[in-house]
Amino acid sequence: MNNFLSTKLHYSDQNTWKALASRAQVDDVYFSPEYLKINESILGGESECFIYEDDNLIAYYAYIKRPIEGTNLFDIVSPYGFGGFIINNKDSAVRFDNAFRTHCVESGIVSEFIRFHPFFNNHVYPELKSLEVQLHQAVVQVDYTQPNFDLNHTVNKEVRKKIRKAQNNQLQVVEDSHHQYYKDFIQLYHQTMDSKQAAQFYFFDERFFSDLQTYLENSALLLAAIYNEQLIGGLLILFGDNYAYNFLSCSDPRYLALGTNDLLQYCALDWAYKNGKKKYLLGGGLKGEDSLFKYKARFSSGRSDFYIGRRIHLLEAYDDLCRQRIQQQNTNPTEFYTRSWFPLYRSES
Repeated sequence: MNNFLSTKLHYSDQNTWKALASRAQVDDVYFSPEYLKINESILGGESECFIYEDDNLIAYYAYIKRPIEGTNLFDIVSPYGFGGFIINNKDSAVRFDNAFRTHCVESGIVSEFIRFHPFFNNHVYPELKSLEVQLHQAVVQVDYTQPNFDLNHTVNKEVRKKIRKAQNNQLQVVEDSHHQYYKDFIQLYHQTMDSKQAAQFYFFDERFFSDLQTYLENSALLLAAIYNEQLIGGLLILFGDNYAYNFLSCSDPRYLALGTNDLLQYCALDWAYKNGKKKYLLGGGLKGEDSLFKYKARFSSGRSDFYIGRRIHLLEAYDDLCRQRIQQQNTNPTEFYTRSWFPLYRSES
C-alpha cells in the first residue's frame, strides 16, 4: 500500500481520531484527542495526528504543532506529560520515519521535541538515526500486576505511620465526582505553586482547568482531602483503561502535619488498584533524585525510565532562528549555544 495520512484532528473530530488510535492499538489518556485538546492552550499550538500505514505497519503520532512567531514555520512538541509515536511493527519503523520527516520538511516544521511514555518503551528505535534520544530521569511507579500485590507492603513504614496519623485526626479523602471542591482545588493549587515559586508554566489558567473538566470528564478524578468540612488538599488523577497517573496536587501548608499528602497519595494508589489499573505513575523529581523524588519513592520501589527525544528537520531555518534569538536577547553566542533548552530559539536568557 505504501501510503500515509497526515491530518489535523480536533475534539470535534474525536470519532475519527479514536478510530485511528484503536487501529494503532493506542488506548492511553495521554494520546487521546481530549488530552491533546487541553494542551493547545498551555503550549500555544494546535493538536495534530500523523498516521502512517502500509501493508504490515500502522504508526500513530499525536503532538502539538506550534507556530514560530514572525515566520510561516512551526515546531512540534509532545503534550505536557508524555507522548511520542506508537508503531505496531518496530521492524518497519524506518518506513514511518521517512514519511514523517518528509511531512515535517514539506510542512515547514523546524524541530521536534518528544517526551516518551515510560510505560510504552516507545523510545527504543535505534535505527532512527536522525532522532537524538536520552534518558531524562527515573520515575516512580506501582505495578499492580506483581504476584501477591499488597499496597500496605508497597508503601514504606513512614507512609503507613502518616496515614494512621491522618485517620486519627479525622482527615477524610473523598472522590469529588460532582466537582463540589473543584474551584477550591484550583485556588489551592495556585497558592501551592506560588509558595513553591514554581515556573510560570505551571500556573495553569482558568481555561486549562475548565477544558480539563469538560474534555476529560471520563478520564480524570479529583481526590479531595477534607478537614472540618473544608478542602485542605487535593490530588488530580488522570487515567485510561490500563494506567493511572498522579497529575496535579496541592495542599494547605497549615495542615501538612495532619498527613494530608500521604493520605491523598495512598488513596490514589488504592483507587487505581481497585479500579483495575495495571500501573500507577507517581512521576519523578524536579531534578534527579531530589527531595520530591525521595518523597515519591516512599510509596513504591518500582521504577521506570523517562526518555526524551529531539531532532532538527530544517537545519538552515533552525540556525537562522537561533541567530535572530541571539540578536533579540543581545546575548553572548557562546553562552547561548551552551543552554540546555530545546529548541534553542525558544530559550530564555
